[in-house]
Amino acid sequence: MISVQGLDAERGKVEKKVSERSKAIKEAG
Repeated sequence: MISVQGLDAERGKVEKKVSERSKAIKEAG
């Protein structure tokens, strides 16, 4: 079973990746 802590860590990684990508797109645009 996956722990909630591990789930939060994965979600945080994904959200960070997404926000970094959208920031890069904003700067490029």
